[in-house]
Amino acid sequence: MNLNLLRNEIDEIDWRILRLINKRFNLVQNIKKEKKRLGLQLVNRSREKKILKKLTQSSKELNLNSDFVADVYKLIIKESRRIQSQ
Repeated sequence: MNLNLLRNEIDEIDWRILRLINKRFNLVQNIKKEKKRLGLQLVNRSREKKILKKLTQSSKELNLNSDFVADVYKLIIKESRRIQSQ
């Protein structure tokens, strides 16, 4: 493959990642509504810890740096909290 084709493929993957992040944050909005309906707190640290543990374990299976994956998801969780607090 030539450099332009490789870069185009990366661009397409980046676009897919952004769409998936957008979809995830749309679901966060729905979760916010459901938590309010059920009278639950918006932040669930136990759930957040389970998510991080599961994803860092899965990252090892994919030969990804688990610290990197944890950092990415900590940012995603932080933004999810921000969205839910609006």
